[in-house]
Amino acid sequence: MKNKYILLSIAIIMTIGASIYQKLVGPTHPDWMNTELNGTEYSYKLRRSNDGHHLAPIKIEIADEKVSAKIHYKHYPIIEGEDYVVDDFNRNGDILLAELPHQPAAGKYMYFIEFLTDKGSVFEKKNAPIVLRYRDPVPEWWVLAPHIFFMFFAMMLSNLAGLKAIFNSDGYKNIGKYALISLVIGGFIFGPLMQKYAFGEFWTGIPFGFDLTDNKTLIAILAWAFALWHGSKNENSRAVFIFATVATLVVYLIPHSVLGSELNRESGEVVTGMISWLF
Repeated sequence: MKNKYILLSIAIIMTIGASIYQKLVGPTHPDWMNTELNGTEYSYKLRRSNDGHHLAPIKIEIADEKVSAKIHYKHYPIIEGEDYVVDDFNRNGDILLAELPHQPAAGKYMYFIEFLTDKGSVFEKKNAPIVLRYRDPVPEWWVLAPHIFFMFFAMMLSNLAGLKAIFNSDGYKNIGKYALISLVIGGFIFGPLMQKYAFGEFWTGIPFGFDLTDNKTLIAILAWAFALWHGSKNENSRAVFIFATVATLVVYLIPHSVLGSELNRESGEVVTGMISWLF
C-alpha cells in the first residue's frame, strides 16, 4: 500500500514538472525581458500569441516618463522588400501601450522594441525579433479546460503505469488503458475542437499535414494502443508499457505549437508544419 502511494506521488510530480516546462517553453509563450533604462532595470514580457481579439496589445510598465518607445513590426514569414512599420507606444500613467494590427487566424508578425532614453535608443530583440501568431477565440470552459485536463491526466496515468511496470507492481495494464482513454478524449476529441476554433481545421497532422502538436498526440496514442494490444496477448508486457510511458513523456516534452499552423498570405490558406516552409 505504501509503495502504491509513493509511485502515485512520483507520477504526479513528473506531471507537474512537465506542465511547468510546457508553460515556460514553446513558440507561443511570452518572452520575459529585463532591460536597463536610465539606470533602472525593468522586467516585462513580450507576447508571442494573441488571445483572439482584433488587435494584439503590447504592454510594458515603465514608470520613468523620460522613457518612450517604438515598436517595429512586419509580416512573418518575411516578404521580400517589405520594410518594418514603426509605431509609437502611447503612455497611460506607467503603462506604455502599442497594438499590432489584426491578422486572420495563423497570420504572424515579427517585431522588436526600441526604447528612447536620455542616452539614446536601446533596442530589444532587434537581432532576433519576436514572432507573434494570431488565432481565433477558443471557448475556455467546454473546450480548452477539458482538453488541458484530459491531456495532463493522461500523462499522469501514463507515468503511473510506467512506474508500476518498472517496479513490477500490479495494475499497470489497467492504468495504461485509462491513460489511452484520456489521451483519446483530450487529443482526439477536444484537441481537434480547439484546432477548429483557433485555426479553422479539425486535424492538421498526418495524413493532412505536419502539425507537430497533432502528430505528437497521434504518436502517444499509437504507443499506448500498441502497448495494450501487446498486453492483451502477453502476460508480461512490462517492457512495452515502459516504452509507451517513455514515448509519451518525450512527446509531452516537445514544446507546444512547434511547426504549427501558419497563414500563406499569397493563397490565403492556413498551412501547417513543414508544409508551411515550402511556400
